Amino acid sequence: MDKHKDIKDKIRQIFNSYKNPTGTLEIYEIKGELIFGLPNEIDYKIMELDPEGMIRNALTEHDWFIKLMRAIAYADLHGLNVPQDARKIDAKYKLDPHSKPANKGGRPKDIKFTTCIRIAMLECIRAGIKPTKSEIWVTETVCAADIVWDILFELELAEDYADSTAIMRAWSREIRRFPLDKT
Repeated sequence: MDKHKDIKDKIRQIFNSYKNPTGTLEIYEIKGELIFGLPNEIDYKIMELDPEGMIRNALTEHDWFIKLMRAIAYADLHGLNVPQDARKIDAKYKLDPHSKPANKGGRPKDIKFTTCIRIAMLECIRAGIKPTKSEIWVTETVCAADIVWDILFELELAEDYADSTAIMRAWSREIRRFPLDKT
């Protein structure tokens, strides 16, 4: 009998929610206020709460520019108001598609998947399983990264992860970005 069966069931549930094609709720904090919404409406809600901030960010950051364009599209489809400054940016982009801020590159981030890895690893830690082999006790032979990778492989989500070492690297990057004492 697998002594990690319960934790594997929890992790399976976490990644099954990732595979779920329905929209997931996105959460942002803007001006100290939490904003909740589905992916197709969250950008408009951000623009509605802080249009100046969104426009200011859209002029210099590629990701915010995309958010602004999606917010305008959402507003147009639903007959909602769009600030005049946002309309000017949209018109300028339509006349000259090169006017948008440059994408600074880097690896594309699937935040939903990264969040699932983080939650799965934290569930393992809560169950008393060490996250990586470098932190493993001598008596243990399986770490949380091994369990997470097994579930990813089982659910056919492991195409970007060759083995559990890749999960360990992903966890290390994630823990540096958002340390445990800040979550």
